Amino acid sequence: MAGRPSNPFPDKERESKTWLTEEAGPIVSIAQLLDQAAYFRLNSVDAEAIVAEAAHVLRATRPCGESRHRARVREPHRAARLRHSHPGSARS
Repeated sequence: MAGRPSNPFPDKERESKTWLTEEAGPIVSIAQLLDQAAYFRLNSVDAEAIVAEAAHVLRATRPCGESRHRARVREPHRAARLRHSHPGSARS
């Protein structure tokens, strides 16, 4: 599985549910966030540093999430088997 996970709603455009401000509406891009940095009392250098840090963290965590997703796809019933094999989980 390379790249992003598949879109569960391919017929629908991706849409942010988070509004930046009442006037700006939903967040649609990083550029929009950077343009509104002053709203959050940030200068452009600090705002760009925050975006860079967030991007770095997301890139670092994506492989972990993808490996967990692959494990669930390979063994979707493993958790159920483990639950039922635990001595305290036996049902009468």
